[in-house]
Amino acid sequence: MVFTPDPGPPGAMIITISGTYIGANLALFYASGGIGWLRDRFNKPWAVNGLRVIAAWIATISCLMLALNVDLYCPAGSRR
Repeated sequence: MVFTPDPGPPGAMIITISGTYIGANLALFYASGGIGWLRDRFNKPWAVNGLRVIAAWIATISCLMLALNVDLYCPAGSRR
């Protein structure tokens, strides 16, 4: 069973949401910079293919987590 906390004061919600947004964007920038550095450092074909496989796995896991999140928070009576 999933329990969500009460939303709290609007100021705290804005700070929390903006911090989450900034943190997610920084993580994306660091990850893309790290992948760029790895591609420059390891320019062999097997390394590039390995990075593609890792990126595909990350995208697949992200899609699965999104599907689980939608399934958990969607009430059972509202499904069509």
